[in-house]
Amino acid sequence: MSVLSRAAAALTGTVLVVLTLSVPAHADVLRHRDHRHDLIWFDGQQHSARPRATNPDITRVTIRHGAHQVSVRVTAREVTRRTDLAVVRIATPEGRYWVSVFLDEDYVMVMQHDQEVTCPRATASRFVRRDLVTITVPRRCLDNPRWVKVGGGVIKTGPGGTAEKGYLDVMFGGSHAGEGEKVLLSRRVASN
Repeated sequence: MSVLSRAAAALTGTVLVVLTLSVPAHADVLRHRDHRHDLIWFDGQQHSARPRATNPDITRVTIRHGAHQVSVRVTAREVTRRTDLAVVRIATPEGRYWVSVFLDEDYVMVMQHDQEVTCPRATASRFVRRDLVTITVPRRCLDNPRWVKVGGGVIKTGPGGTAEKGYLDVMFGGSHAGEGEKVLLSRRVASN
């Protein structure tokens, strides 16, 4: 093998290594701007619009489906310490999951078919100064899906701090995400 052939082979190997190392980990991302002034007041018996309320009026939702996790980032007009519950529905080719986030307790519960899924690395955070709630669920807790569809809402409990009364805003429109109600979902967000 000539010196030129060896140099070309070494250069090709170096270029391939550099190209392989420089490829970023890629995630499919969905960004959604939510309607403002669409909060719902609920009291266990009825629901009514409350356009002047700001907590937790969702303004933006970002869904990122990466190689190892699905993250949902919810920005609202106002997030306070009383913004205490987020409920997310995740549909996959393999099934549907409910993710309940109890922000006061730093507790995330993933359910499928009314059974809790063991998922110790599922996390949620509330950033009051940035009016932001983030929810992250490892893909392995969702059976490593090819795609996800996400919907749900954020709740600020009313007087007394019970989930029977409070304000609700849902991510993708619709009236509300109560029991038995249809939860509107995003488009498919694929893993890459």
